[in-house]
Amino acid sequence: MDKAEAERRRQVLEGEDPLPEGPRRLLDLLILLGLETTRARFGQVHPGLTSATFHLPVELLAWYLGVHTTTIWRWRKALEERDLVRGLGPPRPHGGGGLGHGGPLDGAPQALGREAPV
Repeated sequence: MDKAEAERRRQVLEGEDPLPEGPRRLLDLLILLGLETTRARFGQVHPGLTSATFHLPVELLAWYLGVHTTTIWRWRKALEERDLVRGLGPPRPHGGGGLGHGGPLDGAPQALGREAPV
C-alpha cells in the first residue's frame, strides 16, 4: 500500500487548514482503501478517479485504528463538515442478533481526486 500517495492526496484536500490527528488518520485510511481497491480491481488508478464507496463495518475501522466505534463516528462528523466524506448508514439489524452498521461509507467524494495530482 502506498501510504505516501494517500498522505499527499490528503494534504491537497486539507489545504491551509490541516485536520486534527484523528480525522486525518481516518481520511488517510479511506483514501488508501480507495486507491488499493481501485488498483486491485483495475490494475491502476485512473487519473480522473475522485470517489470510492465502501461497505464495511465501522467496527473494522475502529479496530484497525485502535479506537472505539464512537470515535470513528466523531471523526466522520469532522470529515463530513468539511465535505470530505459522506455519511455512514444508520445501524440496522443483521442476522444473528445485535446491530450492524448498514449503508456506504463513502471514502471521501473528493478524497481520491479533488484537484489532487495523480
